[in-house]
Amino acid sequence: MRMKTFLVAILVFSFLNDISARPAIRPPRAADCGRCPLLEDPFSATGSRIVGGNDARPGSWPWLVSIQQPLDYEGRDFAHTCGGSIVNQQWVQRWATHCSSEYLEWRLVLGAHQLSNLASGTQIRKITKKIEHERYNPDTEENDIALLRMDRPVTFSDYIQPACLPQKDTVIIHLSECYIAGWGMTSEDCK
Repeated sequence: MRMKTFLVAILVFSFLNDISARPAIRPPRAADCGRCPLLEDPFSATGSRIVGGNDARPGSWPWLVSIQQPLDYEGRDFAHTCGGSIVNQQWVQRWATHCSSEYLEWRLVLGAHQLSNLASGTQIRKITKKIEHERYNPDTEENDIALLRMDRPVTFSDYIQPACLPQKDTVIIHLSECYIAGWGMTSEDCK
């Protein structure tokens, strides 16, 4: 029996050093990022944002990416391993550098809601390049973040949108809200 894995959480804002200094990795303008075209009020307390492991509505986190490793040598079956967020049409930010070493065999799944049953608008890309944080420390997992270049640009849609990232000089004094997103089980099946 295949497990149904649903998108169940939200993006934690991650800060990349020098992202605005790299022309090939320039984030989108503020007006072009962080949009949820299918939702009228995406940050409503009673809306689609999920807290406590509830199932998210399709399209509520359009910048989330499932990073998947192959389960067989032919590359026909994959398993979700890590999460990421869309930076622009060519790049994905991976939340955990320690997640993979054989990244050229892995794939990116964009626009998905249920990973065990990919919808027609889902886009799949291969990874052609990985840029780890220059001060990543695998022993302490400090600066555990990386950028992944897709083999071809993604097409934005209602289910695929870039995340908003802070500017290089942004100063965060106090965060009143923080959301975490990813794929997981909404309940435990002990059978």
